[in-house]
Amino acid sequence: MNASRHLCIEPYKAHLLEAVVALNAAAFSAQWGERWSDSDMRSALSLKNMELLLAGDGDQDFFGFLLARTVADEAEILLIGVLPEHRHNGIGSLLIEAFVQQAQEGGYTKLFLEVRETNTAARKLYCNAGFRKIGHRKDYYLGIDGQKSSAITLARYFK
Repeated sequence: MNASRHLCIEPYKAHLLEAVVALNAAAFSAQWGERWSDSDMRSALSLKNMELLLAGDGDQDFFGFLLARTVADEAEILLIGVLPEHRHNGIGSLLIEAFVQQAQEGGYTKLFLEVRETNTAARKLYCNAGFRKIGHRKDYYLGIDGQKSSAITLARYFK
């Protein structure tokens, strides 16, 4: 799939809740323990300060999503999930670009996220999207096997 030619980015609407919950479940490997539970996702989407963008084919067949929280003039990307069979097609980049544009238009001045230190593909994606390292959290993530991983905190600032 050529993501730039066939991909639509659209905002979340309440009638898509079950599709988003299923997408979240399918997009994350259980190995890292990073997938949010179905109830966590439902709770997050009920909050007013949450933003969710969906990437799909325009016919409610979704391949990825970006979930963010907004507070004052800041936004934080909480999750970016792409179905395994659709990875490496630019979907994550397009979701980030769309959210960056939305954040700038919304008057946000800062955009933050955290990423597992060992997730080199995601770190490269974020670096290419203009994020820079601002912090490190030792042993922040706990995998289902009990293995701990550090987190890197990244930020992108807008003028």
